[in-house]
Amino acid sequence: MLSGKPKIKKIIEETTETVYSREPKYTVKDISNMLGLSKHAIRYYDNENLLPYVSRSESNIRLFSDYDIQWLKTVNCLRYSGLSILKIRNYIKMCLMGDETITERAKIIFLQEKILEEKAKELNNQLEVIRKKKAYYEKLILEKGIDKWNPFKEKDYDL
Repeated sequence: MLSGKPKIKKIIEETTETVYSREPKYTVKDISNMLGLSKHAIRYYDNENLLPYVSRSESNIRLFSDYDIQWLKTVNCLRYSGLSILKIRNYIKMCLMGDETITERAKIIFLQEKILEEKAKELNNQLEVIRKKKAYYEKLILEKGIDKWNPFKEKDYDL
């Protein structure tokens, strides 16, 4: 029997959760080399209390675990996507509050995804302009041509 309601398939993606070690073993320099972040940025994020579980050695050197690295990657991504330090701090606080904040945290992540998609779209548009300009210059160099698109020479040529 056919009903007037469309059938909805529920798709559940299987996610694999990786358990990250909480053993502190990496210095700021190590993390900087691993992630390509500046040492200053790493220290700044820690000073702003955005990395809640960073340990210190007996000589007060920051020591990061694999678990801390995941926090740092998230913080850096949120910052890159344009989220303010204040809002990232709020997101971290919500994470620490537990599962009752999942919906609010998800909204933040969904919004930042849209923002990054827009940035990626704009970057791709700009990349296309650069590629066309690159092809133009490659042709000029190969053919030893004259740059007729140069705005400073516009008055010298009949275009």
